[in-house]
Parts: sequence; structure tokens; C-alpha cells
Amino acid sequence: MQFKNPIIISTILLAAFLISIFYIYKFLIQPAGAIYLTYKSPSPYDSTSFHTVIVAAEDLKVPFFGAAFHVNYNPESYKYDHFSLGNYFEPQDNPIVLVNESTQKSEEEYGKIIIGLSLKRGQIIKKSEGTLLKLYFKNSTSIMDQTAENDFHFSNAVFSTFDKARKDLTNITFYP
Repeated sequence: MQFKNPIIISTILLAAFLISIFYIYKFLIQPAGAIYLTYKSPSPYDSTSFHTVIVAAEDLKVPFFGAAFHVNYNPESYKYDHFSLGNYFEPQDNPIVLVNESTQKSEEEYGKIIIGLSLKRGQIIKKSEGTLLKLYFKNSTSIMDQTAENDFHFSNAVFSTFDKARKDLTNITFYP
């Protein structure tokens, strides 16, 4: 079989190739947003202040249905106290929230706060950014530690959206 105009066939194949590359990037590679931790140290003059770890969403390009993750910390420096829900959620969202300190600790393992946030089936939030929650820690020792943000980090992180069923996404960045 001989083609009468190979330039047209080549152009069609090139266009199909470029469109497929675009869709692979758009739906499989391109980041769909980030969940990140920030650390706020207490006032050195106020012994009742807390170390605050803020878990926030940034630049979400997909609707939020839920997230689950561990926040790891040094239990020799910090003692988990409590949490509060952030401004990402409205009162009518009424998310299901699980925040639990892990009791399984070993010498080489960090302390762990296990967190799960979920909306009810079929609900989604289309905000692109906001604070999901705040975790409050006290010093484990009586000496005020001047610490850095890298004392806290994520592990076992999952982000979910909902479209007829729950779908876990892999292109959400959890930092650090």
C-alpha cells in the first residue's frame, strides 16, 4: 500500500503524539498541588505557649475529599498536646477528623501523630488553599528548645478526591 501524500500522514501522527504527551503530563505527571508543614515557635517569654505545626494546602488543582498522613516529630523535644481544625473547612463541611498519637515508639523511630481527614461520601471542597489543621506541642523538657522546622515531617501520606468513588492521587506533594 502506497500513500499518496506522506506529509499529511506524518502531520497526523505528530499531532497524535503531541496530544498524547500533553495528556500524560496533564493527568499523570503535573503536580496537582501540595500539602505542607510549617512550624511556629512559641514566645520565649511565655511558658504557656505552644509549638505550633500548621498543615496547609497550597495550589490544589483537584477537589479535596480526604487526606491521611503521619506527622513525625522528636518525642525527646516535644510532647503532643492537642489540635484545632483550620480555615480550609467551613462549619457546614463537618469533616470527619482523626488525630491520634501513636503509642508504638522505638529508639530509632520518631514520635508519630496519625491524622485522617475526610468529608462524607459525595462531598468535596474546591478551594485551592488554606489551613487544614494545627497541631500544638509542648516542650518535653523544662528547657526551652530553639528548634527548626525540619523537626517535623510527613510520612505515609495519601490525598483523595471523589468522582463517583474515592480516588487516591499520587501527584500531590507532601512537604517535608
